[in-house]
Amino acid sequence: MRYKLHRLVTAALLIGVAVTSMAQNRTEEIAVVVNGENIYTWEIGLLLPQIQTEMASQGVEPGGEVVIRTALQRAIDSKLLAQEARRRELEPNAGRIDEKMNRMAEGSGGRANLEAELIKSGLTYAQLRSTVVQSDLVQSLVESEASLETTVTLESVTEYYNANPERFKNQDKIHARHILFKVR
Repeated sequence: MRYKLHRLVTAALLIGVAVTSMAQNRTEEIAVVVNGENIYTWEIGLLLPQIQTEMASQGVEPGGEVVIRTALQRAIDSKLLAQEARRRELEPNAGRIDEKMNRMAEGSGGRANLEAELIKSGLTYAQLRSTVVQSDLVQSLVESEASLETTVTLESVTEYYNANPERFKNQDKIHARHILFKVR
């Protein structure tokens, strides 16, 4: 099951690469600039198969401008989150990155096959790896946020309760239409 999932992910990835990189000279075409960092058309293309699959699974016709806008927005969100991770001096997890790259290579029948498929689509292994690194930076940011501990004290609960009495009012109303008693 896991192997099939990896093959499916790899296939979707390569389809996305093929869709947006029909011509090899288009790999450096800039789609948008976010805080001085470029997002290339091939990066958007990598997202297209995933978005189309998600839309189809939700019963939405996956096509047209909606898919492209969604892919562009995800690419921008990912770039912004990666920038925030770097601003916080978070590092990508090299082991996780290598594991993802190895899974993609295995799904393609080896690294040489993966590289050959990428070259056919006008992309390089380094470009693919850069997207995996950015994705891992985002994951590092999410993990750092999720690991923050919040301490709740009795004083803070009491203060919140006293400051928001309307949220804790209970309107005890019971509407009874029929009350049945068992008669002996």
